[in-house]
Amino acid sequence: MQLKAELIGKFEDAGDCAKLLYVPPEGANTFRRTRRYEIDIEGSEDAVRAFVNEVLGDDVSHEIHFGDEPAFEGAAFHLDYGMKPTALDHEKETILAYYSELEDPGFQVTSLKITTRLYIFDKEQSGVSSVPFVRDIVNPAIHIWEVSS
Repeated sequence: MQLKAELIGKFEDAGDCAKLLYVPPEGANTFRRTRRYEIDIEGSEDAVRAFVNEVLGDDVSHEIHFGDEPAFEGAAFHLDYGMKPTALDHEKETILAYYSELEDPGFQVTSLKITTRLYIFDKEQSGVSSVPFVRDIVNPAIHIWEVSS
């Protein structure tokens, strides 16, 4: 079974896309950034949800969105990017090390994928392109990425 969890900062507002790119895009484009965890597990879904709530997020500063559906509606597209499986990912290693020390977590992690998700909003409906975002944000030597509408 796979559980998908997306952490949303409660105190983060939409930012100007010009902060993300070397050349500011035309139009009034904004973005929201989340952290996405795809955890393949064997065992209790309730136990892994409790793990996500306790270890990956906190009630004060995060909302946690579970499931396949995007956390935000109305985005022109979203860009997911993260470390290649062969690249050193300190966050992933730390989470898995913490998990391995749990006495009886109630589930077994068979795979963990962590990505940053950028939601790009096109306020003027002018047709914002994903090309400059991939070019300026993704490092193809170490990242995997996917653009979805």
